[in-house]
Amino acid sequence: MDFFTDAQTMDFFAELDAAGTMDAFSFREDHNVPEASDQATLITPESREAATPVGTPMSEAPPPLQLPTPPQPLYSVSASFHSKFHCKNLGPDAIFITTDRVIFYAHTSVLLIASQNAFNGLLSVEAIERGREITAGPLLIVTVPANSTLFNVVFHTIYGISCTQYSPSLDILLEAVTELRTYGVSQDKFISPDKPIFHHILSETPRNPINVFLVASENDLEPLAVATSVHLHSLHLPSITDEMVNRMGPKYFKRLVNLHIERTEYLKQILLDPPTPHVDTVDCGFIQRRSLARAWAFATASLVWDIRPDLPAGVLRSTLGSLEQKLGCSECKANLAARVRQIVLDWTTRAKSTI
Repeated sequence: MDFFTDAQTMDFFAELDAAGTMDAFSFREDHNVPEASDQATLITPESREAATPVGTPMSEAPPPLQLPTPPQPLYSVSASFHSKFHCKNLGPDAIFITTDRVIFYAHTSVLLIASQNAFNGLLSVEAIERGREITAGPLLIVTVPANSTLFNVVFHTIYGISCTQYSPSLDILLEAVTELRTYGVSQDKFISPDKPIFHHILSETPRNPINVFLVASENDLEPLAVATSVHLHSLHLPSITDEMVNRMGPKYFKRLVNLHIERTEYLKQILLDPPTPHVDTVDCGFIQRRSLARAWAFATASLVWDIRPDLPAGVLRSTLGSLEQKLGCSECKANLAARVRQIVLDWTTRAKSTI
């Protein structure tokens, strides 16, 4: 946040204060304004008189008391959405004040175009008219029931600006996705693969992929759900609760289950094919080659027994590659190595990875 030093806006708020519509403002540069504590109780002139204790009359007037001045509310201005913030060569015409007293300058035209419900009614014709009646300056003042951290992400999303410099948590990013619906903003349009918020969420997805998938599913954000599903190979399906299924809905839940099934079935299929046998030689004939086939069958059976959608390629490589120690034929070793390489390649590049 920046210091609120804009002279014109300060005069504007001075008029509001004089009109009795708002408290006096103080501003500071810190973006992370803490929640305001309960304001100190104002002391009236009557309460400033020292009360005489019962039964102890005083012959002299009490000394003057040095009472502290009640602190004024502290306000900050957004570092991104300040008074000089222009959009398409237009200056801001509204001020939004969050619950933790952070001020965001904005353009009602931009917000009304993005919103289908007049920004949750805050920018309806009636609301604007009421706002004009109680404000004395050129800027419309709107209070919003959200904290600055969340509202900052919402505004960056609507304006199509990256907010990575503020490092919002994944929970805040996902809360902003839901908050867009509150303000009538199309989630499909503003959380699409070509928007900064989309890539910001994806970069944080490994922290809690199932939570991202749930939010994407319940808001029918298919591109985000698909991109997130690549991180859900290790999800234990029995751990999915009824509440999670309800949030996903049948469409996305079925696709997630099918992803796990298809991956495991594909791995089983490629493991069925043993190394290609070579032609008989003096040192390695049919009997010797059968030993490799049996060893391959035992190794793949152990893998299939513990098969899972996220089986590491390293496990395949080490388990199947260890069969080389039992072989004496160089051609058998070469064919084994080639088959292991192909299985690892197919598993990592050709197996279905998203819903």
